[in-house]
Amino acid sequence: SDLFPLKLESFSGLGHGARLQAFSRMLDLCSHHDHVALREELEARLARDFLTLLPPEIAVMILSYLPVKGLITGMHVCRRWREIISGATADSLWKNAANEIGLNGAIVKKYLPECGSYIELTLMALRHRKKVSSYVPNQKVA
Repeated sequence: SDLFPLKLESFSGLGHGARLQAFSRMLDLCSHHDHVALREELEARLARDFLTLLPPEIAVMILSYLPVKGLITGMHVCRRWREIISGATADSLWKNAANEIGLNGAIVKKYLPECGSYIELTLMALRHRKKVSSYVPNQKVA
């Protein structure tokens, strides 16, 4: 075990090509279970959620290309995506979504004050119509 730190110090001094060769040789010596564990470790280290790294306004612009069903699915990806999709900067997303599902000016004028936001109006309309009902999160609708 005293040799292991010494070997790591030697490894850190290698150039890129030599490191790749060392990795390849180590992988040849590993079992299938070692490979699975290494893959899991690498996936965790390399995973990046670029949407949450962006300013909310930019994330909303990107999300604006999704259809309503995609927005609703996106709300289930993770807490941070839900915050972005249902946040204050996302009202334009849901205004477009309301338009996409056919909520016209008269309906919006009538129900928007009652619902309080375009997201609530859109989700209420979808629940009422039974469209994509399995995708609609269980949110309180005014």
